[in-house]
Amino acid sequence: MQWKSWFVALMLASLVGEQSTSTDQQAMHFYADIGGDEPHVLMVAVLPDLGVLHLQSGEILGLESELIMAFAQKEGMVIEWVCVHSANAALKALRQGRVDVAIGGLPEQYLDGLARTSRIRTCAWHVASHADSVYILNNAPTYAGLWQQDSITILTHQTNMYRFSTDSLLMRPDFLINQPLDSLLLIGQGGISWYSSPSDSSLQQALTAYLSSPLARRNKAIFRHHGMGHGVDITGMDSLFHGHTIDPYTLMALAYTESRFNASIISSAGAVGLMQVLPNTAYRLGTDTSKLLNPLVNIEASLAYLKFLDRYWERFGVAKDERLPFVLASYNTGPTPVRRQALKAEKKGYLATVWKGHVDQFARGPGAFYQRRIMRRAKLYRSYAMVMKANLTAIKIGNR
Repeated sequence: MQWKSWFVALMLASLVGEQSTSTDQQAMHFYADIGGDEPHVLMVAVLPDLGVLHLQSGEILGLESELIMAFAQKEGMVIEWVCVHSANAALKALRQGRVDVAIGGLPEQYLDGLARTSRIRTCAWHVASHADSVYILNNAPTYAGLWQQDSITILTHQTNMYRFSTDSLLMRPDFLINQPLDSLLLIGQGGISWYSSPSDSSLQQALTAYLSSPLARRNKAIFRHHGMGHGVDITGMDSLFHGHTIDPYTLMALAYTESRFNASIISSAGAVGLMQVLPNTAYRLGTDTSKLLNPLVNIEASLAYLKFLDRYWERFGVAKDERLPFVLASYNTGPTPVRRQALKAEKKGYLATVWKGHVDQFARGPGAFYQRRIMRRAKLYRSYAMVMKANLTAIKIGNR
């Protein structure tokens, strides 16, 4: 009978309880979760290259990304990143109102009609005639190994350099050109700024005020030498998260939030390893607890708990494509508090089986904030990987 399966689920939930206490208790500058309500979401389109934004061990690095995250923290906002592969895509998203701000290597010659901040970087735009490419020189971000150079030497190099292709506005990696600098056509001095819609004057004023503030100048001095990342590996251990029944980028985001990819960490509550699994939870779900410091075993234990939570919410009638926020919130607090919030929503006339627009109207605790953090970071990881893989494909095609 149906009531029996519910009873079994409730009994197991009471035994398993709260799976983990996240090590991420400090205020994260990436997410300005302030007070009991969801802060304003700032949608940012970004070209993930040139030290503007790249990922290393799951962390967001780069001058522009660090600056705009500090701005969001100051304004009590939370950033939702939209990684794009071209300047055209960034500008289209901005002009269509799908994002609030566009950042990255967007040359000023193509940005008529948009509001612009002061220049964050100054640079010279050069066209390499035989490749029809524009290289950013002088103060533009360089590779981590070239931090001390004032400009990038145009010589063949074993590392990938990002280029701006004038015909399609496609930003993609390519090898540095073995061509004398004086053979390049200078098309003018320029810079890298942030762009927003001219109709959003309050946002533009806030961005401009921030970039001229002492806080922004300090941040710029700290982060000006960030280099660019290499390849598509987001975490340093990406292969461990692929090949499972759950989306790898969701697992990566969960691992980042729980442990910052530290497989040897043990929290004050006794949660162990990469996914911060409690030994008693792992034991009840059939995992050898003596091996929880092994990253792959830890991920498998976490997956077993996620599968249990998925079945739990399935029994309560939550459709498959609606379960993820319920599951992630439950991973943080245990399913019982989340179930109480769902029942509260139902009593107020909302659906207890739909998160967005229903249960999330009443889910104000740590589990709700937790699932939002996970899903936003997973979205960033997913779009970043897609763009970087497309870039690598462009290199292979271009070098045939």
